[in-house]
Parts: sequence; structure tokens; C-alpha cells
Amino acid sequence: MLKLFNLFAFLLLLSVPPLTYCQESTKKITVIDGETTQALEGVICKLYTAEGDLIDYLLSSKTGEIYIELGDTPAYLIFSYLGFENQTVQYPNLLALKEIRLTAKPIEMDEIVIKTQAITQVGDTINYSITPFKSKEDRYLKDVLAKLPGLTINANGGISYQGKTINRFYMEGLDLLGNQYTIATTNLPIDAVQSIQLIENNQHIKALKDIEFSDKAAINIKFKADYKQKPFGELQAAIGGTPFLVQSKAFATAINKNNQTLATIKTDQTGIAIERETREQLDYNDLFSFEPPPPLYLNKATIQQIPMDEKRYAFNKSYLATLNHLKKLSKDASIRFKLDATNNHQKQASYYVSDYDLMDGQLLSLKEERHLAIKTTRIGASTTYEKNSESTYVKNEIKASVNWDTSREYLRSNDAAFHNKTRQTSAIVQHRFSYIFGKKDHNYTVDAFIKFINQPEHIYLASTRNPSEQAFDNQKIVNNHLLFKAQIAKIVPLYANPLTLKLAFYYNNDELKTQLNLQHIPDSIHPYQSLFHANTQLKQYTAAFTAHYTYYYKKGSMSLVFPFIYQQHTAAQRNMWVNRNSGNFLFTPSLMLTYNINQMWKLNATINYSESLSQLDQYFQGMIKTTYRNFNLYTDLPSRNKLMHYRIDFEHHNLVHALFFTCSVSYQPSRSNSLEVVDYRTDYTLTSRKKKQVKSGQFSIQGRISKLATALKTTFALHSSFDYGKNNIGQQEIVFANYSNKWGLGFEVYNKMFDWLSIQYLASDTTLWESNVYRTTAKLHNITQQISVALVAIPYLQIKINGEHNYNVIDDSKSYQNFFIDMSASYTFNRTEFTLVAQNLVNNKEYSFTSYQGLNSSLLRIPIRGRSILIGATVRF
Repeated sequence: MLKLFNLFAFLLLLSVPPLTYCQESTKKITVIDGETTQALEGVICKLYTAEGDLIDYLLSSKTGEIYIELGDTPAYLIFSYLGFENQTVQYPNLLALKEIRLTAKPIEMDEIVIKTQAITQVGDTINYSITPFKSKEDRYLKDVLAKLPGLTINANGGISYQGKTINRFYMEGLDLLGNQYTIATTNLPIDAVQSIQLIENNQHIKALKDIEFSDKAAINIKFKADYKQKPFGELQAAIGGTPFLVQSKAFATAINKNNQTLATIKTDQTGIAIERETREQLDYNDLFSFEPPPPLYLNKATIQQIPMDEKRYAFNKSYLATLNHLKKLSKDASIRFKLDATNNHQKQASYYVSDYDLMDGQLLSLKEERHLAIKTTRIGASTTYEKNSESTYVKNEIKASVNWDTSREYLRSNDAAFHNKTRQTSAIVQHRFSYIFGKKDHNYTVDAFIKFINQPEHIYLASTRNPSEQAFDNQKIVNNHLLFKAQIAKIVPLYANPLTLKLAFYYNNDELKTQLNLQHIPDSIHPYQSLFHANTQLKQYTAAFTAHYTYYYKKGSMSLVFPFIYQQHTAAQRNMWVNRNSGNFLFTPSLMLTYNINQMWKLNATINYSESLSQLDQYFQGMIKTTYRNFNLYTDLPSRNKLMHYRIDFEHHNLVHALFFTCSVSYQPSRSNSLEVVDYRTDYTLTSRKKKQVKSGQFSIQGRISKLATALKTTFALHSSFDYGKNNIGQQEIVFANYSNKWGLGFEVYNKMFDWLSIQYLASDTTLWESNVYRTTAKLHNITQQISVALVAIPYLQIKINGEHNYNVIDDSKSYQNFFIDMSASYTFNRTEFTLVAQNLVNNKEYSFTSYQGLNSSLLRIPIRGRSILIGATVRF
């Protein structure tokens, strides 16, 4: 703790300049309309050297104020605003000025052509014009979002700005979809979109504006006028082979002033993971919106993910249906309904060669051939009432979902054959209520959250080691989870800055029942037979008092958070009539600092200290068979984990040059008093925990720079990352430190220099290696290159060629690579588009790559989808 506050003091001295310094080094200028004397917001002030080189640019605030750093010593400044004459001010004359008066400039409409700027900013809102980024091959909103400098989209559809996930996705200022906005980015036709707004420092709750500030941004989609007058959407159908393929979609949405509706029905057999469109983009920092679900104890069967577009190797039959509706009840109140259902069938064959070091000079080598079939079904529904006014905020949300996951697997491992069937189900109901009221000087918050989960799991395993010997094993698990949270908070002013006082209560009630039946019990598993049937209940009572103070100064803010927590645990091993009671005090302070170096550069620094106590799985005494050969032994070994988190972020955006840059450096040392130990045997693997003080750490550097070159009509993006981790591995009762390294580099180019031609190029290189006292692995490179060329051969006819190259290092002497070529053609007639798509024309059939984990390695080979052709049509309305 002493180190934490020493570092806090050091950062404070570096980042908070004395008030007298700010006053002497900064000049405030107010920009007004020379005729009406009204303040002008969004006036651009450019600072130049004597040679005419741009030093910096600034934007005026809502009150027309611009703060100019005198230390920059520009030769002259130019103030510009649309509809007004530019005004140039020499630097020596600036010191005597208090305001700049701009003169209105008449525009001769028949003699001037007005070109819309690609990126503009007014206050905290950045406006991206669609035209400079949209190419003729772009169909949906996500196609353009991926090209916008400053924005990134991850594999699951989540949007980030300058490295931070957005906190809201609006359409015409309304939050129709909540955190399931991927359904819109994937299906909204880009032709309907007028512009994309990015709202920096978005505070959604109006009652907290100017009280509680956010460092996250929001996206707002602005639609063209004619698309707001009536419903619009599209109907799509396509068939092809081989094998027989079907792809279809019906999408419709209506964007009105007081109502919004979005509905989708989709099917797919081409490998596209359409069920991801309904996944929630969760804010893991909002404790009253997100709560981690209880763990799954059986190894959930999933399709093996590889660094390649999933549609190349996933064999699927997928179905999706969603309905979203929002109705405005008044100026500030609305009610929202959501219903979604997905059904996904997937198949995959895979071939593994895995080597495990037994730490006695021997090597266990497993050759596995897997044939997996998975069926995943989900039905979810929610209703949300929200009143968001300047004085009051009310949110009442009810969510429910049911998930069914079943898998069938045929597996050959060395000389044995296995048939494995797994079923995992979860039923979830949760209710969240929030009420915020009061005035700026005295603001109150009441939160309540309750969640119930029923999560049964079952595995049935049939194994054959020789024609005369068969075994039938099964594992049953029932996990019930009840959580209740309540919080009361008050915001009061302290030295003209907000002090938030929170009092929170938590109640957890978890019960885990397990039943393991083995037909043939390995000799070394016999001593644990009493743990095959187990029943454990854990109750947790938590009370927390938190003081959160934010100090705002001219260049930024500093936040101190002091949580004082008491937790009471009661664990009951019902099969053994053993009870355990323990109480723990926790103190987990944190410091957050923001410093605006200038209007283009911003520094964020965070220091967190956290402690986590054992959950149900570490109070549980039992044995679980998780796969055909893996056993997990739980031995009632509570632990206490401690974590420090240091993070510094640099953010830069220069709209004059359409340049965005972000860099993040973080370090997370942690300590724990227990360690997972894995014991590999010829017939099975046993995982358990042992009491041991261990230390680990993670270091990470991530950076991204993106720029729009307007003259070249090109967007560039370069991103790089390095992750270094130290963790302790327990293998065959031997504990050693393992160091993992991951270096990544990526490059993206989107070019549309000509209206009839557009080019996209993506390249990435990920390098992995590990080291410990026993060995240092080879550096494994996974390199992917993708190029896409789209051209308009004749009016309404578009041809697109995609190429992909993958190169993987397998070991010191081997590498594997493959090439893919896809082609598509589309012809548009009125509102109908006819398409022809041919994929994997060179007919690559396999993908291979190697992975390391400590002393163990695995070589994986996966079949690739063969050559296919798809013919279809899309009707837009």
C-alpha cells in the first residue's frame, strides 16, 4: 500500500501544475460574432510558425472560449468559421486582446462549390461524413465503421474509440438496442446513413451531467431524411454448393421521431457466425449492469478458433430472429422491448498431436482425431423503462434468457475410441432498478439488482479400449446462483468538486451438487471415491462503504476512490457435515488522473489495488470428470488474491490532419496463496490446487495510429502490441515460473482514389514464444495478408476479387502456408441486386498451426471448407 501512495504522489507532482503557472502560461480569447456579439462554438484556431508550418489547432467552447498556450510562441494565428471571414492575428498583438470578432462573409451560391469535410468537430461531437469513406462495394454500416480513423471493431462486433469501448450506440439520439448493437452495424444499409457522430466523454444520464464525467464515447447514427419517412430494409436469398448451401435474410427497420423498430430473420450455411449479432457488448466496469456468471465445470465443447476468417473453416447451419422496439412515452421517457432467438449447428473435424512433459525424462504423446457436432440454442427477452430528464433518472429493466448447449463427439486417442455427449443448460432471470434524483449540489442514487441462474450440466461418456472392454461414465452437475445487490449514493460538493458517498449491500447464495459415476476407476483415483457425490452451499454477505472524490482543474481531473469492504462467508459441505465461517475486511483504493496536454494530446493514468476472495469452486470438495480423460479435484482450499494495476494512456487526435493516435502501457503484478497443479498420466489428467504463495505479472504495450489522407482518398491504420507475462506452472508436482511473450503488428489500408476502383489491404503478424528453466521455445510467426480489389466494369456491374495468404511457423525447421482466392460479381437493376460468389477457388483443404503452454506443445490440423459457389438476389425497399 505504501508503494501505491508513493506512486500517487509522484504522478500528482508531475501532472498537476501549480495554479500560478497555468495563469501565466495560458491566454484566454473569446470568439464572438462581430454583428450579434454572440459567442461562437467550434471556431478553429490554427497556430503557425513564421515559415507557415502548422503547430497546433484549437476549438472554441460553447461559451466561445479558446485557451492558447503562450509557450508555443507561434508567429501568427488564423481563426476560421464557416460563413465568416478568416481573421489573422500576429502573435505579439495577441497578448493585448481579450476577444476576437469575426465578420460574416456572404456566399455567392452560383459561384461556389461547397465540399463537406470528411471529419469535423463541434464541442465534444466528432462528425464523420459518409461520402469520403464509402466505396461502391460497401453494403452495411460495419463496412464503413471499419474505415473510420480512431474507431476499431473487434471480432465480436464491439466498437472502440481510441482503445476504449463505447458506452452507448444511438440511432437518431435514441438507444433502441442497448448493448446488442451489433445487429444494427451488421444489417443497417449504409445507403440509409447520412453521417456518423462520435460523442466524446458521453454522459448518458442527464441528471449527472456536470456532476459525474465519463471518459468513454458514444456512437450516434444520423439517417437520410427519406429513410426516416417510412420503413426500409431488404430481402435476401441465395443457394449454392458444394455441399448444398442456403443463405437468406429478411431485415426491416423504421426510424421515426417517437418510435423505432428493428426486426431480422436470418439463416446461413456458409460459415458466417450470425449468432454473434445478438451478443451483448458488456461494460465490465458497471457492477449494476454486469455480473460474471458462475463457472461451467465441464469443458464446453466449442469449434477450434484459428487466426483466419471463420467462414473458411466453420461448417454450420445457423438461424437467427430478433425484434426490437422502442417507444417514446414523453419527451424524457421511453420503453424498450427486445426479443431474440438463435439456433446454431456446427461441425468440425480436427487432428491434434500433443506432447506433455512428465518431468522424469519421459514424454506423453497424444494423437487425437476429433469429430465434433454442436447445437446451441438461445432465447432471450427484455423490457426496459427509462426516464432521463435533467432532474430525475429512472431505469427499470427485466431480462430473461434460456440457453441449451449440446455436443456429440467421436474421438480416437492413441488406441482408444470414445463417444462423448455433453449437455449444458442455463436459465437466467435478472432485474435491475436505478433511481437518481436531486440537484447538482445534492444528488442521490438508489440501485437494486437481483439475478437468479439455474445451470445444470451433464456428460455421458462411452469408451472402447479393445473389443471386449467398454466403459460407460457420466457426470451430473447442478449449479444454482442467487445474487442481490443494493446501493445508496449521495453526491455532495466539497471545495466546488463532487464527493460521492456510497453504501452498498450484497448477498450471494450459491449451491453446487455433483454426481460422478465411473464404471472403471483408475487406481490413483480410488482414494477420492468419497468425493464423487458432493453438495456444497456458499453464502456471502457483503457491506461496502465507498468515498469517491473528483478534483477538477483547468487541464483535467483527479479521482480518488476509497472502498471499505467487509465480507462474511459461510460454506457448508453437506455431504460431510462440515461448516466454515470467515469474515474479511478489504480496502481497495484507486487513483485516476487525466491531464489535457493541449487540445490534441491527452494523458490518462490509473492505479488500482484490488483483492478477491474465494468463490464457490474453492470452497467445494468434490471430483468432476470434465472430458474423456480430465479429472478436476476440488479440496476446500480458499484463497485470497491481490492485484495491482498500473496503466498510462496517451491519446491524440488532430482533425486538421485527420490523424488519431493512442498508446497504452499497463503492468499488473499479482499474488495468490494457492496454485493449480496438473498431473499428466497415460490414461488420464488430474488437476488440483495446492497451498502455495505465488507471484505473477503481466506487462502490456498497445498502440494504434490511423489517418485519413484526403488527397489520396485513403485511410491508413497501423497497430502494434507487446504482451509479456510471468506465471507459475505446477506440473507433475513441480512448480516453476514460465515467461510468455506475444508481439503483434498490423497494417490496414482502405483506398478509393477512383470511383470505379477501391482497394483494401490488411496484414498482421503475431509472434509467440515462451521460456522457463527447462526450455525456450521457437518463435512462432502467424502471418496473415488479405487484399480486396473491387471495380465497376460497366454501370451497375461490380466485380470483386479477394486474396488471402497465411503463413505459420510450426517449429524450428517447418512452416505451413496456404493461399485463398475468392471472386464475386453483382449486378444492380432498380432495387434488386443479383450476386454470384465463388470461394476458395484454389481449393485449399487444410490449415495447421502450433501452440505452446509451458512445457507442453500441440500441433493442430483443421480441414478447410472446399470450393463453393453461391447465387442469390437481394431486394431493397
